[in-house]
Amino acid sequence: MSKRNNKVSTLLDHLRFLPLILFLFSTNLTLFGQPELEIWEVQGSDNISPFLGQLVQVNENVVTAVGDEFFFIQTPTNRSDNDPLTSDGLFIYTGFTPNLSIGQLVNVEGIVREFEGLTEIAGFELSFSATGGTADLPEPIELTATFPGTEANTVRDLERVENMRVTFDAAVVGPALGNDIAALSTAAQRPMREAGIRFPGQNDLPVWDGNPELFWIDPDAISQPNNRFLSVGQRVSSTSVFYQSDDLYVAFPLTYSVSGTIADRNLRSANDDEVTVGCINVLQLQDESDFLDTQYPKVARYIVEQLGAPDIVALQEVGDLGNLQELNFRINQLHPDLRYDSYIIQGNNNTRINCAYLVKEEIQDVEVRQLGSTETLSLGGRLHDRPPLLLEANLPTNPPTPIQILNLHLRSLGGIEGSNSFFVRTKRYEQSLSVAEMIQDRQGQNLIVVGDFNAIPFSDGYVDVLSQLEGSSSLGAEVRRLLISLR
Repeated sequence: MSKRNNKVSTLLDHLRFLPLILFLFSTNLTLFGQPELEIWEVQGSDNISPFLGQLVQVNENVVTAVGDEFFFIQTPTNRSDNDPLTSDGLFIYTGFTPNLSIGQLVNVEGIVREFEGLTEIAGFELSFSATGGTADLPEPIELTATFPGTEANTVRDLERVENMRVTFDAAVVGPALGNDIAALSTAAQRPMREAGIRFPGQNDLPVWDGNPELFWIDPDAISQPNNRFLSVGQRVSSTSVFYQSDDLYVAFPLTYSVSGTIADRNLRSANDDEVTVGCINVLQLQDESDFLDTQYPKVARYIVEQLGAPDIVALQEVGDLGNLQELNFRINQLHPDLRYDSYIIQGNNNTRINCAYLVKEEIQDVEVRQLGSTETLSLGGRLHDRPPLLLEANLPTNPPTPIQILNLHLRSLGGIEGSNSFFVRTKRYEQSLSVAEMIQDRQGQNLIVVGDFNAIPFSDGYVDVLSQLEGSSSLGAEVRRLLISLR
């Protein structure tokens, strides 16, 4: 997600300039002009504007925020319908920096569009002008512990304040994503993913409410400084305008402040009689990456400082042996006394995201091999693009203690509800059964299973990967069999 000036999706912007088709017999359009509406009439009480695709005028509304290629307007307080189900705000996409100021009154004419769920006015037909007047900004709507609510609905609570001024004091409930937006909530409890398929669900399968109380902040969406390090343990206080991008409601802050400290996640030092095993997905650590100069030192520091230099490190998404050895070199620069040996085996289909290990030289008799590399998917092709990587070794005890580590990188959730969903669900299901058998074969041995499971600790409504690996009761497994029987 990103805002319009290269941070809100721009790939589809051209779609908004399709030629206008006027339906002359519309009840809202005539041969002689277009309706003059209030913003709350344009917004309506549903997810989609009742005037979608129509040419309208919205006049004498106050500018609440101005960006590089857009501005927000809102109904002056004295003209609001005061209906909590209809928004008083509107997003105007210009494609250039508008010569407007906050507090000015403007007239706008253009086509009503829905862009990734956002009600806006945009297109070739767009025209706007300042009237010369000004107005007080409407008081922002306060987000509270009960608004937005936690109940899933077809029209989410936050749709009521789309494009409007809001104020909140919210907890950061997740770290900033790669596109610099961070998850927030004003709810009393931190929202967490629950079991099931996202609301409204389907086919009597378990339903997850989608955490409707969750929203996001894009710190530098308009004119404020960026903050890429928002994380759990902090709070954000802000007055913002609310943007929507697909199912994300995003605060574009006019002002914001951050309090609190990021929770310390460093591990304690290992005791003399302990062996430590770490695990990290290094996010495409490969020559093709545009961020290698940043990735190598960050991953090295994470392994040494955050994980405490484990005796064995299982990694996912390593390009090749050269990338692994370079990471090893960076670790040694940070900690000259730390010596790791590098182990990696290329996956199927010439994948550039492979499983690998770094193992301290004190660990004895190390052998690494792939499991299931030749297994096939019932739909055709290899079952494991990134075959589970088994490490067998002896710990330096007297007598030596054998240990096995199974490093996994299972099929992601990407596409589980798209046009390729049956393939994705089948692959995730059959991979989990395959790995469960590998684990079962090693019961009674010193086996540790780590990796990127691409799973949540309960059923996602289609496949319950972890329950199947654990051999526990699995709703997801029953659902999977049902889907196959219905195919």
